[in-house]
Amino acid sequence: MFPTSTAMNKFLAPILVIGALQLVAISPVAGNEGDYPLIKTTACPGAAYTYGRLGFTYVRDEFTPFVPQRTYVAKTNVFPYVYRLREEFIIGQAITVRGIIPENTESLSISLLSKTPVYDLEVGETVFHISIRMANETVGFTSIKDGKWEPERTKSISLRYDEEFEVVIRALHDCFEVIINGIVSSPFTYSKPLHIIDTVSIQGNAKVTELRIGGHDHMSFKNASKIDLPGGHWKRNERIIIDGYTKVDAFEINLLDAKGLRAFQIIAHLDDGYVARNSETSSNVWGGEEFAGGMPFSKAQDFAIDLTNKACGIEMYVNRKYFTTFDHRIDNPEVGYKAVSFSSTVTIEGLEICTKSL
Repeated sequence: MFPTSTAMNKFLAPILVIGALQLVAISPVAGNEGDYPLIKTTACPGAAYTYGRLGFTYVRDEFTPFVPQRTYVAKTNVFPYVYRLREEFIIGQAITVRGIIPENTESLSISLLSKTPVYDLEVGETVFHISIRMANETVGFTSIKDGKWEPERTKSISLRYDEEFEVVIRALHDCFEVIINGIVSSPFTYSKPLHIIDTVSIQGNAKVTELRIGGHDHMSFKNASKIDLPGGHWKRNERIIIDGYTKVDAFEINLLDAKGLRAFQIIAHLDDGYVARNSETSSNVWGGEEFAGGMPFSKAQDFAIDLTNKACGIEMYVNRKYFTTFDHRIDNPEVGYKAVSFSSTVTIEGLEICTKSL
């Protein structure tokens, strides 16, 4: 479950040294805290505008190209993924890990840490530790307190080798919520203050393809009935990424024109199993609805909607899978979409505008 025995370490030492020599040419060697890279803060591949309580904030194009890389940690002779948080981890935010678990991998761990690059009984703080064990199809949740592992809670999971996995760790009011491939686990009550977390560390043989922190306190969107887009309009080839959580049977998301008309509307009817798209041509006068595509949303689950302003129409992905393309029904779609709005029946957790398309 936890670090291997002394005998096993002696057996593995020569192998690890050879591995270190092979990898050091492509992985940085961390000598102090400042050597570890900063965690990505947006879902966008480059520069982005992210929305929070104070409106939109511009995030520079500092992560392009961005592929998570391992860092050699000399004190433990391992090559984990180690990323520093640039600000305090706050309630409402979430850390997302995506990757592939190769065949024959026994386990994978994800740790939220303070003042240590890897979990350690004697150094720093291990605020939260997730251990995914492929052999017995379980995941364990624990932390370290006073130099000892706390009693572990376990849950059955089903992950497949060589297929993408996703782990989301969300900070709620008094606990962590963990979502593994869309399945929500029981909450894990904080054992230490949330604000001390400064590092995310991932150990094991998994290939991590995405690691980021995002989201805001839900209050950022609670009273935002309409959010004006940065620069005054939605530009050609820009992407709008909306992260949310389904609360009830139906919800809607709208793109508004200069008159406040819903130039593009998405209404999801979860019980009835369809998502309608339409456009308001004048006050409460609508065009023809479109229904194809099925139901990509589920009740009481997170979702990610990705919209791109293409020349042919609005290209829509849901949870990273293509859903539909809606032909523009407004004049000058390069400048015609001015704002976004949401119904009160959906919880919005993040809004980003990617200034460069993939």
